[in-house]
Amino acid sequence: MEKFDKHEIRLLMKRDVEYLLSLPDAPGLQWTGTRADLVDLVHESLLEADFFDATGRRLTFLELINRLKRKLHVQMAPNFYQLLSQRERCKSPQVRMINRYHSMIARGCIRPVQGFYGQNGQNDDGHNGRYGQNGQSGQMVMGVMGK
Repeated sequence: MEKFDKHEIRLLMKRDVEYLLSLPDAPGLQWTGTRADLVDLVHESLLEADFFDATGRRLTFLELINRLKRKLHVQMAPNFYQLLSQRERCKSPQVRMINRYHSMIARGCIRPVQGFYGQNGQNDDGHNGRYGQNGQSGQMVMGVMGK
């Protein structure tokens, strides 16, 4: 498996969060991954770079989570920080979103986040549900890591 550094992976995760934020509002659009996946994706993205709103104001972790909750119709308890701390304490590296992204990117997945959301529970690639621990679903182009 090709080796990518955390900086590269987090930049791709940031690109995918920006992509999710840019999706048009739609009643059937929903997050099909776990709530912890969404929290982990945003957290890892923010470790590498900031997000800004249309006026140039820096968005906080809480603001990003709230925007994505509304856009992707995610029901999340107010203590979602607990999800993040549980994920960080987890012993299995496959649970961490950055490791799952690494695995998907190394196999040629261009936009890994496409396996984690869909219209009425149907992902872009036609799979119902979410990625497994090894990230089997998604748009694949072998040997290409696109922006």
